Amino acid sequence: MELIETPIFTRQVNDWLTTEEYRLLEIQLILRPEVGAVIPRSGGLRKLRWRLPGRGEERRRSMRKDLFEQLVASVKEMKGIEAGRLKPGRVTRAEDLLRGKTPDVAALRARFKLSQAKFAGLLGISVDTLQNWEQHRRRPEGPAKVLLLIVATHPEALLSAAKVTGKSRARPRRSAAA
Repeated sequence: MELIETPIFTRQVNDWLTTEEYRLLEIQLILRPEVGAVIPRSGGLRKLRWRLPGRGEERRRSMRKDLFEQLVASVKEMKGIEAGRLKPGRVTRAEDLLRGKTPDVAALRARFKLSQAKFAGLLGISVDTLQNWEQHRRRPEGPAKVLLLIVATHPEALLSAAKVTGKSRARPRRSAAA
């Protein structure tokens, strides 16, 4: 999977999002490409509303005229990219994004000042898995790696999820077969 940006979007994204916020958006789009309603007669474009933690809700009844004109120009660029007449502003491949550096799991847990059992419970993994990651016997992959990247850049997301789900539920350790 690739995320293809129009030149207008590439020029303006840094005015709207921090690098970490944009990375989270990219990860969300890669994990859930079907998110958002399909815009009629757009060739499959989807409308995505992206609310960021810590930012107030802005309610507008209509889009500002200058933003609408930028959106129309960006859609025209997208069609030019699709037809091969225009180069994308940037192309991000899913494997490149997810191949990024994995956070130091032990340091991340220490930042939260949690025991291994409590941190494993918040992540929904076994204590054994957490210990393997911390001792570098195994590396987190796929969704687990994405979750750790999100927790590393937005710790409030983990704490917020813990409040919603109630108390942490660590998976029990596997016992050796007799």
